Amino acid sequence: MGKVQKLKEQKKQEEQRKAEEKRRKKQHRLKIAGIVLAVLVVAGGAAVLTWRLWPQSYNYREMVLETSKGEIRIELLADAAPNAVQRMSELVSQGFYTGIRFHRVEDAVVQAGDPQSKDVSATNLGSGGSGKKFANEINYNTPGFADGINNYFGQEGVEVGRAILEAGAAEEGETVDQLISDLQSQGASLEEVTQSWSQSGLDYNQALATLYAQRGYSFESTSPSSLMGEGMVALANAAPQPLIGSDGQVQTDANGQYQWNSNINDSQFFIIKNYDTSNLMQLLWRYKHTVFGRVVSDMDVVDQLQVNDTIDKASIYTQTRHR
Repeated sequence: MGKVQKLKEQKKQEEQRKAEEKRRKKQHRLKIAGIVLAVLVVAGGAAVLTWRLWPQSYNYREMVLETSKGEIRIELLADAAPNAVQRMSELVSQGFYTGIRFHRVEDAVVQAGDPQSKDVSATNLGSGGSGKKFANEINYNTPGFADGINNYFGQEGVEVGRAILEAGAAEEGETVDQLISDLQSQGASLEEVTQSWSQSGLDYNQALATLYAQRGYSFESTSPSSLMGEGMVALANAAPQPLIGSDGQVQTDANGQYQWNSNINDSQFFIIKNYDTSNLMQLLWRYKHTVFGRVVSDMDVVDQLQVNDTIDKASIYTQTRHR
């Protein structure tokens, strides 16, 4: 092979080598790009998956009571009772509960929140408050709400109207006839109501809600209520009062029914120590008292409380959590 021919062959081989190297580099870049793209796709998919599956954040809130017997932590249930939780939080932030005593201690409950209790010589405890009242937040259509009532009355052989009236009368310490007379004097058309109860089958829950609504209790909440039970915390209140007009007479609606002031809650609350579903009076609490919290720590402290034990300090603890 001549020298010229040899140089041409070398040049050709060099060009082939460069072309092969260029091809390999291109393949390498494509491979890297593919890996990056795959990572991005997986990461993006994970991000989408995480976004879809990761629950929404919410503000977990506790009312912390430092008592003379120890600390009690109460989770505040804003989904079930937003107005109650808001008002309790306001009172705590104002230092309202500092120095208040537990004025009621029974086997079933302990109760506090009356500012008059700061004076150990005060009488008529249980009647005081902050002066700013608000209505109940109770939804009797909440799943499980009626269970205890239905179990108590049974499913057969009970005339609904009579059974519910007996329940209401027992609570008031009256006979059925006395309760009927009282309700009729307040503008309630009991004959019409009891007839509808009897025709409705065995819907004790609806019948009781009807009875309490006629006596001024509010059932306007559409949010699911938290149910009564051991460790639950509810608002204590006074019974609804008829609205009195400027003429000093009870106000009535177009049908002659009493109009009521349903703003019955204030600063007082009770913690349930024992909840007996065979006790009618305790079962009826659910129609009168808004549950706004649950004790998360420490029921042992609650059980140790005695009359005149104090709330030395109350505070609100918040934390962002995920559902």
